[in-house]
Amino acid sequence: SFLFYRSGQPDLFALDLKVESFSTNHPSGLKSYFKGRVLKWVVDRKSLTVDAMRFQAAYAGVIASMTDKSEWPEVDLGFKVHPPVQTKNVPGRPRKVRIRGWMEPMRRTVKCKRCK
Repeated sequence: SFLFYRSGQPDLFALDLKVESFSTNHPSGLKSYFKGRVLKWVVDRKSLTVDAMRFQAAYAGVIASMTDKSEWPEVDLGFKVHPPVQTKNVPGRPRKVRIRGWMEPMRRTVKCKRCK
């Protein structure tokens, strides 16, 4: 909903948005925190119209689609870009010993015959 109001300052309007979904890869659950809540912003109408004019100017003409990689422009970076180096190590904990389940019995430490 748009609520227009005038004050002594430049024209402002309040914008209320109800969040239906939230795209994030944050593990703490921001998605569920924001869903269904109403967020409010107070926006300067002059800055919004400038942004809208820039958007309209950028997309006013025809934007030709590129069908395949042969139509990409050639760019000289000044250096050669190599693919990433492949390593044998994978991220995470090195699996030296298998992690046992909680139902499995613990291994006994091996002692030599003299130390018993």
